[in-house]
Amino acid sequence: MALQRSTGISDSIEILTDYSLLILKQGIGVLEVDFRNYSLMAGKAIFLSPGQYFREISGDLVMEVYQFQGDKVDQVKRSRYLFKHLVSLGYIDVSESGREGETGLAMVEVNDDILVLESAIENWLKLNPFSASDDELELLFDLKDFVDLHFHEQLTLDRVAQALNQQAGYLKKLTRAKLAATVHKLSYDKLATEARRKVAFTNLSTKEVAYELGFAYPSYFNRFFKQSTATTPGCFRESFGARPVDGFIRDFSRLLDEHFKEQRFMGYYADAMYLSVKNLSHKIRSSFGLSFNELMNQRLLSSGKQLLEAGETVKETAFALGFKEPNHFSAFFKTHTGTSPSVYSPA
Repeated sequence: MALQRSTGISDSIEILTDYSLLILKQGIGVLEVDFRNYSLMAGKAIFLSPGQYFREISGDLVMEVYQFQGDKVDQVKRSRYLFKHLVSLGYIDVSESGREGETGLAMVEVNDDILVLESAIENWLKLNPFSASDDELELLFDLKDFVDLHFHEQLTLDRVAQALNQQAGYLKKLTRAKLAATVHKLSYDKLATEARRKVAFTNLSTKEVAYELGFAYPSYFNRFFKQSTATTPGCFRESFGARPVDGFIRDFSRLLDEHFKEQRFMGYYADAMYLSVKNLSHKIRSSFGLSFNELMNQRLLSSGKQLLEAGETVKETAFALGFKEPNHFSAFFKTHTGTSPSVYSPA
Protein backbone atom coordinates (compact mmCIF):
# COMPACT_ATOMS: atom_id res chain seq x y z
CA MET A 1 0.00 0.00 0.00
CA ALA A 2 1.71 3.18 -1.18
CA LEU A 3 1.40 6.30 0.95
CA GLN A 4 1.65 9.87 -0.27
CA ARG A 5 1.75 12.75 2.17
CA SER A 6 0.43 16.04 0.87
CA THR A 7 1.06 19.36 2.61
CA GLY A 8 -1.72 21.02 0.73
CA ILE A 9 -3.65 20.67 -2.51
CA SER A 10 -3.25 22.90 -5.52
CA ASP A 11 -6.12 23.65 -7.85
CA SER A 12 -4.71 21.13 -10.33
CA ILE A 13 -6.80 18.09 -11.22
CA GLU A 14 -5.68 14.71 -9.87
CA ILE A 15 -7.11 11.83 -11.91
CA LEU A 16 -6.79 8.58 -9.98
CA THR A 17 -5.40 5.42 -11.53
CA ASP A 18 -5.80 3.28 -8.39
CA TYR A 19 -8.38 2.72 -5.70
CA SER A 20 -7.55 5.43 -3.21
CA LEU A 21 -8.35 6.58 0.30
CA LEU A 22 -8.00 10.29 1.03
CA ILE A 23 -7.66 11.12 4.73
CA LEU A 24 -8.18 14.80 5.52
CA LYS A 25 -5.69 15.54 8.27
CA GLN A 26 -5.92 19.28 8.71
CA GLY A 27 -7.90 22.26 7.55
CA ILE A 28 -11.26 22.92 6.01
CA GLY A 29 -12.19 23.57 2.41
CA VAL A 30 -14.17 22.69 -0.68
CA LEU A 31 -13.13 19.64 -2.66
CA GLU A 32 -14.45 18.96 -6.16
CA VAL A 33 -14.96 15.27 -6.95
CA ASP A 34 -16.51 14.17 -10.25
CA PHE A 35 -17.95 17.59 -11.08
CA ARG A 36 -19.57 18.11 -7.65
CA ASN A 37 -18.37 20.26 -4.77
CA TYR A 38 -18.15 19.05 -1.17
CA SER A 39 -17.30 21.17 1.85
CA LEU A 40 -15.07 19.02 4.05
CA MET A 41 -13.04 19.31 7.22
CA ALA A 42 -10.29 17.36 8.95
CA GLY A 43 -11.39 14.00 10.28
CA LYS A 44 -13.00 12.65 7.10
CA ALA A 45 -11.77 9.74 5.01
CA ILE A 46 -12.96 9.60 1.39
CA PHE A 47 -12.85 6.58 -0.91
CA LEU A 48 -12.36 7.01 -4.65
CA SER A 49 -12.10 4.59 -7.58
CA PRO A 50 -9.87 4.59 -10.66
CA GLY A 51 -11.01 7.19 -13.16
CA GLN A 52 -12.41 9.57 -10.55
CA TYR A 53 -10.71 12.89 -9.98
CA PHE A 54 -10.40 15.47 -7.24
CA ARG A 55 -9.15 19.02 -6.82
CA GLU A 56 -9.40 21.67 -4.16
CA ILE A 57 -11.67 24.60 -4.96
CA SER A 58 -10.93 26.62 -1.82
CA GLY A 59 -9.47 26.20 1.65
CA ASP A 60 -6.28 24.82 3.16
CA LEU A 61 -6.80 21.06 3.32
CA VAL A 62 -3.91 18.75 4.16
CA MET A 63 -4.34 15.08 3.39
CA GLU A 64 -2.79 11.66 3.21
CA VAL A 65 -3.46 9.45 0.20
CA TYR A 66 -3.46 5.65 0.47
CA GLN A 67 -3.57 3.59 -2.70
CA PHE A 68 -4.85 0.03 -3.05
CA GLN A 69 -4.34 -2.54 -5.76
CA GLY A 70 -7.52 -3.70 -7.47
CA ASP A 71 -7.00 -7.37 -6.66
CA LYS A 72 -6.77 -6.55 -2.96
CA VAL A 73 -9.99 -4.53 -3.13
CA ASP A 74 -11.73 -7.42 -4.90
CA GLN A 75 -10.76 -9.78 -2.07
CA VAL A 76 -12.61 -7.74 0.55
CA LYS A 77 -16.28 -8.54 0.91
CA ARG A 78 -18.48 -5.44 0.69
CA SER A 79 -15.60 -3.21 -0.46
CA ARG A 80 -18.10 -1.65 -2.87
CA TYR A 81 -19.68 0.03 0.17
CA LEU A 82 -16.58 2.21 0.26
CA PHE A 83 -15.79 2.78 -3.39
CA LYS A 84 -19.23 2.80 -5.04
CA HIS A 85 -20.94 6.11 -4.31
CA LEU A 86 -24.69 5.74 -4.44
CA VAL A 87 -25.92 9.33 -4.44
CA SER A 88 -23.09 11.35 -2.95
CA LEU A 89 -19.49 11.20 -1.81
CA GLY A 90 -18.72 8.22 0.41
CA TYR A 91 -16.73 8.80 3.59
CA ILE A 92 -16.11 7.61 7.11
CA ASP A 93 -15.07 9.52 10.20
CA VAL A 94 -11.43 9.13 11.15
CA SER A 95 -10.59 9.78 14.78
CA GLU A 96 -7.55 9.57 16.94
CA SER A 97 -7.35 6.26 18.75
CA GLY A 98 -8.16 6.05 22.40
CA ARG A 99 -10.82 8.72 22.54
CA GLU A 100 -14.05 7.69 24.14
CA GLY A 101 -17.00 7.26 21.82
CA GLU A 102 -15.02 7.59 18.60
CA THR A 103 -14.43 5.08 15.84
CA GLY A 104 -10.87 5.11 14.57
CA LEU A 105 -9.37 3.71 11.40
CA ALA A 106 -6.43 1.59 12.52
CA MET A 107 -4.20 1.99 9.51
CA VAL A 108 -1.10 3.84 10.62
CA GLU A 109 0.08 0.82 12.58
CA VAL A 110 -1.20 -1.76 10.09
CA ASN A 111 0.46 -1.95 6.70
CA ASP A 112 -2.02 -4.41 5.21
CA ASP A 113 -4.51 -3.40 2.51
CA ILE A 114 -7.14 -5.99 3.45
CA LEU A 115 -7.11 -5.19 7.17
CA VAL A 116 -7.33 -1.48 6.44
CA LEU A 117 -10.32 -1.96 4.12
CA GLU A 118 -12.09 -4.28 6.56
CA SER A 119 -11.62 -1.71 9.32
CA ALA A 120 -12.97 1.02 7.05
CA ILE A 121 -16.04 -1.06 6.13
CA GLU A 122 -16.72 -1.65 9.82
CA ASN A 123 -16.68 2.10 10.42
CA TRP A 124 -18.84 2.77 7.34
CA LEU A 125 -21.43 0.32 8.66
CA LYS A 126 -21.43 2.13 12.01
CA LEU A 127 -22.29 5.34 10.17
CA ASN A 128 -25.00 3.49 8.20
CA PRO A 129 -25.67 6.56 6.04
CA PHE A 130 -28.80 5.08 4.45
CA SER A 131 -30.32 3.68 7.66
CA ALA A 132 -30.75 0.39 5.83
CA SER A 133 -30.68 -3.25 6.84
CA ASP A 134 -28.00 -5.62 5.54
CA ASP A 135 -30.35 -7.00 2.88
CA GLU A 136 -31.41 -3.52 1.82
CA LEU A 137 -27.79 -2.40 1.53
CA GLU A 138 -26.91 -5.36 -0.64
CA LEU A 139 -29.84 -4.62 -2.94
CA LEU A 140 -29.00 -0.92 -3.18
CA PHE A 141 -25.44 -1.69 -4.18
CA ASP A 142 -26.62 -4.38 -6.62
CA LEU A 143 -28.72 -1.62 -8.15
CA LYS A 144 -25.68 0.67 -8.30
CA ASP A 145 -23.60 -2.03 -10.00
CA PHE A 146 -26.32 -2.68 -12.57
CA VAL A 147 -26.77 1.02 -13.36
CA ASP A 148 -23.00 1.47 -13.70
CA LEU A 149 -22.90 -1.31 -16.30
CA HIS A 150 -26.03 -0.37 -18.26
CA PHE A 151 -26.46 3.40 -17.79
CA HIS A 152 -26.03 4.02 -21.53
CA GLU A 153 -29.07 1.87 -22.31
CA GLN A 154 -32.74 2.73 -21.93
CA LEU A 155 -33.26 1.53 -18.36
CA THR A 156 -36.77 1.10 -17.04
CA LEU A 157 -37.82 0.21 -13.54
CA ASP A 158 -39.32 -3.08 -14.74
CA ARG A 159 -36.15 -4.10 -16.56
CA VAL A 160 -33.92 -3.33 -13.57
CA ALA A 161 -36.27 -5.06 -11.14
CA GLN A 162 -36.35 -8.18 -13.31
CA ALA A 163 -32.54 -8.20 -13.57
CA LEU A 164 -32.23 -7.95 -9.78
CA ASN A 165 -35.00 -10.51 -9.20
CA GLN A 166 -37.12 -7.99 -7.29
CA GLN A 167 -40.66 -6.69 -7.42
CA ALA A 168 -40.73 -3.34 -9.23
CA GLY A 169 -42.92 -1.76 -6.56
CA TYR A 170 -40.57 -2.77 -3.75
CA LEU A 171 -37.47 -1.55 -5.63
CA LYS A 172 -39.15 1.78 -6.35
CA LYS A 173 -40.17 2.23 -2.71
CA LEU A 174 -36.72 1.30 -1.37
CA THR A 175 -34.87 3.56 -3.78
CA ARG A 176 -37.05 6.53 -2.95
CA ALA A 177 -36.90 5.91 0.81
CA LYS A 178 -33.15 5.32 1.12
CA LEU A 179 -31.68 7.32 -1.76
CA ALA A 180 -34.36 9.95 -2.38
CA ALA A 181 -34.03 9.00 -6.04
CA THR A 182 -35.54 6.87 -8.78
CA VAL A 183 -33.96 4.32 -11.09
CA HIS A 184 -34.33 6.84 -13.90
CA LYS A 185 -32.52 9.54 -11.91
CA LEU A 186 -29.67 7.20 -10.96
CA SER A 187 -29.23 6.24 -14.60
CA TYR A 188 -29.51 9.85 -15.79
CA ASP A 189 -26.96 11.11 -13.26
CA LYS A 190 -24.49 8.35 -14.14
CA LEU A 191 -24.84 9.12 -17.84
CA ALA A 192 -24.33 12.83 -17.19
CA THR A 193 -21.19 12.16 -15.15
CA GLU A 194 -19.69 9.86 -17.76
CA ALA A 195 -20.51 12.37 -20.50
CA ARG A 196 -18.66 15.10 -18.59
CA ARG A 197 -15.76 12.75 -17.93
CA LYS A 198 -15.32 11.83 -21.62
CA VAL A 199 -15.63 15.44 -22.75
CA ALA A 200 -13.23 16.75 -20.10
CA PHE A 201 -10.56 14.04 -20.05
CA THR A 202 -10.42 12.55 -23.58
CA ASN A 203 -9.74 13.85 -27.07
CA LEU A 204 -12.81 12.15 -28.50
CA SER A 205 -14.98 14.29 -30.74
CA THR A 206 -18.52 15.08 -29.68
CA LYS A 207 -19.74 12.61 -32.30
CA GLU A 208 -17.50 9.84 -30.93
CA VAL A 209 -18.60 10.52 -27.34
CA ALA A 210 -22.24 10.44 -28.41
CA TYR A 211 -21.93 7.04 -30.07
CA GLU A 212 -19.84 5.57 -27.21
CA LEU A 213 -22.57 6.54 -24.77
CA GLY A 214 -25.33 5.00 -26.84
CA PHE A 215 -26.89 8.06 -28.47
CA ALA A 216 -28.33 7.42 -31.91
CA TYR A 217 -27.45 10.90 -33.14
CA PRO A 218 -24.90 13.50 -31.96
CA SER A 219 -27.67 16.10 -31.87
CA TYR A 220 -29.45 14.04 -29.19
CA PHE A 221 -26.26 13.94 -27.15
CA ASN A 222 -25.72 17.70 -27.52
CA ARG A 223 -29.24 18.34 -26.29
CA PHE A 224 -28.77 15.98 -23.33
CA PHE A 225 -25.40 17.50 -22.42
CA LYS A 226 -26.70 21.06 -22.46
CA GLN A 227 -29.73 20.03 -20.44
CA SER A 228 -27.55 18.45 -17.74
CA THR A 229 -24.71 21.01 -17.67
CA ALA A 230 -26.24 24.25 -19.04
CA THR A 231 -23.43 24.43 -21.62
CA THR A 232 -22.31 22.73 -24.82
CA PRO A 233 -19.71 19.94 -24.91
CA GLY A 234 -17.25 22.21 -26.70
CA CYS A 235 -17.54 25.04 -24.18
CA PHE A 236 -17.35 22.59 -21.29
CA ARG A 237 -14.11 21.08 -22.64
CA GLU A 238 -12.52 24.48 -23.20
CA SER A 239 -13.37 25.86 -19.77
CA PHE A 240 -13.05 22.83 -17.50
CA GLY A 241 -9.28 22.55 -17.07
CA ALA A 242 -8.70 26.26 -16.73
CA ARG A 243 -11.67 27.11 -14.53
CA PRO A 244 -10.79 29.76 -11.94
CA VAL A 245 -11.84 29.40 -8.32
CA ASP A 246 -15.54 30.17 -8.06
CA GLY A 247 -15.90 33.76 -6.89
CA PHE A 248 -18.94 33.03 -4.76
CA ILE A 249 -17.21 30.15 -2.96
CA ARG A 250 -14.17 32.32 -2.29
CA ASP A 251 -16.14 35.35 -1.09
CA PHE A 252 -18.63 33.46 1.05
CA SER A 253 -15.92 31.30 2.62
CA ARG A 254 -13.95 34.43 3.56
CA LEU A 255 -17.05 36.10 4.99
CA LEU A 256 -17.97 33.01 7.01
CA ASP A 257 -14.43 32.62 8.35
CA GLU A 258 -14.42 36.25 9.53
CA HIS A 259 -17.83 36.29 11.20
CA PHE A 260 -18.99 32.78 12.14
CA LYS A 261 -18.13 33.27 15.81
CA GLU A 262 -20.55 36.16 16.27
CA GLN A 263 -22.97 35.91 13.35
CA ARG A 264 -24.95 32.65 13.19
CA PHE A 265 -27.95 33.64 11.06
CA MET A 266 -28.14 33.50 7.28
CA GLY A 267 -29.80 36.91 7.03
CA TYR A 268 -26.54 38.64 7.98
CA TYR A 269 -24.60 36.87 5.23
CA ALA A 270 -27.37 37.41 2.67
CA ASP A 271 -27.24 41.17 3.31
CA ALA A 272 -23.45 41.18 3.12
CA MET A 273 -23.53 39.29 -0.21
CA TYR A 274 -26.38 41.47 -1.59
CA LEU A 275 -28.58 38.41 -2.03
CA SER A 276 -31.96 37.31 -0.76
CA VAL A 277 -31.96 34.60 1.89
CA LYS A 278 -33.58 32.21 -0.60
CA ASN A 279 -30.97 32.87 -3.30
CA LEU A 280 -28.10 32.59 -0.84
CA SER A 281 -29.46 29.29 0.46
CA HIS A 282 -29.65 27.91 -3.08
CA LYS A 283 -26.14 29.09 -4.00
CA ILE A 284 -24.65 27.64 -0.81
CA ARG A 285 -26.25 24.25 -1.44
CA SER A 286 -25.17 24.12 -5.09
CA SER A 287 -21.64 25.40 -4.42
CA PHE A 288 -20.72 23.60 -1.19
CA GLY A 289 -22.99 20.57 -1.19
CA LEU A 290 -24.19 21.53 2.30
CA SER A 291 -26.82 23.78 3.83
CA PHE A 292 -25.97 27.05 5.57
CA ASN A 293 -26.50 25.46 9.00
CA GLU A 294 -24.27 22.52 8.11
CA LEU A 295 -21.51 24.87 6.98
CA MET A 296 -21.85 26.92 10.15
CA ASN A 297 -21.68 23.82 12.34
CA GLN A 298 -18.66 22.62 10.39
CA ARG A 299 -16.78 25.86 11.06
CA LEU A 300 -17.66 25.81 14.76
CA LEU A 301 -16.63 22.18 15.22
CA SER A 302 -13.37 22.59 13.32
CA SER A 303 -12.40 25.71 15.26
CA GLY A 304 -13.50 24.14 18.54
CA LYS A 305 -11.31 21.09 18.02
CA GLN A 306 -8.33 23.25 17.10
CA LEU A 307 -8.70 25.38 20.22
CA LEU A 308 -9.16 22.39 22.50
CA GLU A 309 -6.20 20.54 21.05
CA ALA A 310 -4.09 23.69 21.42
CA GLY A 311 -4.70 23.57 25.18
CA GLU A 312 -7.73 25.81 25.67
CA THR A 313 -10.25 24.69 28.28
CA VAL A 314 -13.85 23.93 27.37
CA LYS A 315 -14.92 27.17 29.01
CA GLU A 316 -12.34 29.25 27.13
CA THR A 317 -13.23 27.57 23.85
CA ALA A 318 -16.95 28.12 24.35
CA PHE A 319 -16.54 31.84 24.96
CA ALA A 320 -14.04 32.21 22.10
CA LEU A 321 -16.63 30.75 19.71
CA GLY A 322 -19.41 33.02 20.91
CA PHE A 323 -21.38 30.57 23.08
CA LYS A 324 -22.97 32.25 26.09
CA GLU A 325 -22.49 29.24 28.36
CA PRO A 326 -19.88 26.44 28.32
CA ASN A 327 -22.62 23.83 28.74
CA HIS A 328 -24.28 25.09 25.54
CA PHE A 329 -21.04 24.49 23.66
CA SER A 330 -20.59 21.08 25.28
CA ALA A 331 -24.09 20.01 24.27
CA PHE A 332 -23.58 21.29 20.70
CA PHE A 333 -20.22 19.53 20.40
CA LYS A 334 -21.48 16.20 21.71
CA THR A 335 -24.59 16.31 19.51
CA HIS A 336 -22.52 16.65 16.35
CA THR A 337 -19.50 14.51 17.23
CA GLY A 338 -20.82 12.01 19.75
CA THR A 339 -17.94 13.00 22.02
CA SER A 340 -17.62 15.38 24.92
CA PRO A 341 -15.26 18.32 24.24
CA SER A 342 -13.51 17.58 27.54
CA VAL A 343 -11.90 14.56 25.81
CA TYR A 344 -9.91 17.00 23.67
CA SER A 345 -9.12 19.48 26.44
CA PRO A 346 -6.52 19.21 29.23
CA ALA A 347 -8.96 20.76 31.68
